[in-house]
Amino acid sequence: MKKLWLLAIVCMVFVFGLGLMAQPTQAAYTPTSGDLIKIANNGAIYYIGADNMRHLYVNEATFWTWNTGSWSNIKSNGVSEVIRTISQADFDNLAVGKNVTAKPGAKLVKFENSPKIYTVVSNGKLAPVPDDSAAKQLFGADWSKKIITIQNGFETDYTKDGQLALPVGWKDYSSTYGFSIKFPSNLYFKGNNIPAIPQTGSDFGSDLIISDIQAMGVQDVLPSEKIHVTVSISKKSATESLLDYLKREGYQDSQITEITFNNVKSYKIVPTSTQPFISIYTANDTYVYDIEGINYSGDSIDSDNFKLMQQIIDTFTFNY
Repeated sequence: MKKLWLLAIVCMVFVFGLGLMAQPTQAAYTPTSGDLIKIANNGAIYYIGADNMRHLYVNEATFWTWNTGSWSNIKSNGVSEVIRTISQADFDNLAVGKNVTAKPGAKLVKFENSPKIYTVVSNGKLAPVPDDSAAKQLFGADWSKKIITIQNGFETDYTKDGQLALPVGWKDYSSTYGFSIKFPSNLYFKGNNIPAIPQTGSDFGSDLIISDIQAMGVQDVLPSEKIHVTVSISKKSATESLLDYLKREGYQDSQITEITFNNVKSYKIVPTSTQPFISIYTANDTYVYDIEGINYSGDSIDSDNFKLMQQIIDTFTFNY
């Protein structure tokens, strides 16, 4: 009986050994610059730099300043990426590099221990943003939604000696109709052009035209314009919502997208395929404003011109 018991144990050990021999082994990881890696049972994600070191993304917000898409479809510079799960041994063999800091120009940054905000001007170098006006000039009317918060423990990953670079040569225009806007001084400008204060919801006046050519006008007159920014104003009924106003003007639901602009509910008009444009409707207690950027040189807007018109529009703010 004892011999049978010993034989059973030997057989069990042999079978178990065969099982171990049959287990697949994970191939050793070879670090490649640009890889995104993690280890099992730990959510931290690392970037493999050109130095073949692992660099930690300190939080999710920092990760998405460098990447786009979703966790199921990550893209870096338009190229699809995957997060590789590597073995603990391979992970431990990688040298530890500096933590990844937020991508320059992508977001405003603050730390948990202070409300002060910064812009990232180069890798890890911050420049303080002095006020709301500067923040808006850098990141648009919805700048407050573009702030990411970094944990206090990673504050030393950054330096705070950067210099803020605001657009130079821009002028301010402050209207008697309750708004201000900035524009590049190299563009041609016609300011207050309203013959009389609009009195009804269908009575528009154009208070502002900014153009890249001196003899500025409208579409019929200046088909060669590449930059054409206007602010048109109408009187707002105290009881009528902005959405109802747009529908009364003939816009369909499919043409209207709700946005936040100047920290108030506003609406963006969906452009047509034959004539792209930027058109944002916003309102205060007195007026409805249509801020529009368009060119008449063809059926498309050059990307640089489009970006410039968007930058001008983003400086729009209420005076009261």
